[in-house]
Amino acid sequence: MRICKKPCLTAGLLVFLNLAFAQPQNDTSESPKKYSPEELKLDLFQLRTVLENVHPGLYRFEDKETWDLRFDDLSDTLRDSLSHIEFYRIVAPLVAKVRCGHISIGVSSNYNENVFSGSKNFPFMVRVVNGKLHTFRNLSDENNIPDGSELLSINGMPSDEIIEMFYDAVRADGHIKTVRYSTLGKYFSYYYATLIGYPDSFQLRYIPSGDKKEKRVSVKAKPDMEKGALHWERYDSKTSPNVLIGSPLAFLVNEKEDYAILKVDRFFTRGNEPKNLYEKTYDSLFTLISKKNIGNLIIDLRNSGGGTDRLTSLLYSYLVDERFKWNRRMRVKNLNYNGYTKGYNYNVYQYAQDEAGDIWVTNGEELFMPHYVSSPSFRGKVVVLVNGLTFSASSILAAYIKSTGRGIIVGEESGGYSNGVTGGRGVSFQLNHTGIHFSIPPLQTFFELESPDENRGVLPNHPVSPTILDMINGRDVVMDFAIDKIKN
Repeated sequence: MRICKKPCLTAGLLVFLNLAFAQPQNDTSESPKKYSPEELKLDLFQLRTVLENVHPGLYRFEDKETWDLRFDDLSDTLRDSLSHIEFYRIVAPLVAKVRCGHISIGVSSNYNENVFSGSKNFPFMVRVVNGKLHTFRNLSDENNIPDGSELLSINGMPSDEIIEMFYDAVRADGHIKTVRYSTLGKYFSYYYATLIGYPDSFQLRYIPSGDKKEKRVSVKAKPDMEKGALHWERYDSKTSPNVLIGSPLAFLVNEKEDYAILKVDRFFTRGNEPKNLYEKTYDSLFTLISKKNIGNLIIDLRNSGGGTDRLTSLLYSYLVDERFKWNRRMRVKNLNYNGYTKGYNYNVYQYAQDEAGDIWVTNGEELFMPHYVSSPSFRGKVVVLVNGLTFSASSILAAYIKSTGRGIIVGEESGGYSNGVTGGRGVSFQLNHTGIHFSIPPLQTFFELESPDENRGVLPNHPVSPTILDMINGRDVVMDFAIDKIKN
């Protein structure tokens, strides 16, 4: 009998194993296809091989010995045949232990179609606030359940256990809690369907908002299309007066109160958006700021999922008065991924291997050369708003502004690393038997900034978090704090 020197199968992963082997609340068909233990072990070995040979940050938090034991122990538990979704419930929390928000994992297209086009979803939007699960939008037929009610249990499972289960399956950077709670709240219906099942109805225990008495109710599951229609009918008019409507970026200038707001949802263009959309918007904003002699700028990066370093560094170039460097070092784990994925080569750059075996990018002057200052530059005060969904390049921009003292950060800890981000164009592959698909980021970037803890997000100078009632009523307390900070 082999002795595990380090804890390999944690309590959270054991919960998933128990669920995977238990009878699911529902699956995609009457008799879902089962895969033999041999096929499952081959798929697990395939996943292990790709992670070990592609992801440059696999051993960032736990050493190789720990990961070897974890993979071996998990392989030993695969003694019974499992369906596609049962196996997914095992590998999802395993992959989450890499603590990388750029890894993606997906169930098969057939399962996704069953969950989101046809059938049965949890009929509420929810939010996790202070460790509690609250209804945010009621999209059920029981419209007497008030928004903000605390959910105590769903189908007999206590909410704190559900939160813990979903938390352990969220793929997110480091030990950042804000991104995990924000993600599981935003995508609760998806996590419930993939990790637990999609039953015909949900038995709820809850405490109504503003009340102390526990109540019970049974609500029917809702197709996703019906949920969308109900949301339009019941909530479309509820928007925050401070939210700038624009995709993917918009700004306003308040000349009377001497501030401007730039809201950026993402730092890349898509579809029919003009390729120079960001360049033109930046130029228009800072030209107007200069013309009106505005002294304060609020950059709202909440829910901004990232994008390209080129567009984030370009925005930063308007905030400084001297040339600056952005990228410091970039490394990969491997130079040829054809052995792990079909016909894939990540050969965009040139590389050199050091004595420790690390492979570093050596070419591309545009990556490492100092950036020029953009004109007209802004030398007034800068306030940046962040939350748990401020991720990737957006989080790095906030880190630069904070670490250089160029501005202050307001809100919650950002959801992305403050340095050492693992990203780039993902290496995509599909498990040969179960069909679960993944995308693994192959490129780790270190930036020219000082981070007090590179394994955390950007910590705000002024922590401000909305309550569940703030969210429901559209009160933007973070923006209000920033504007008040400017005024005073």
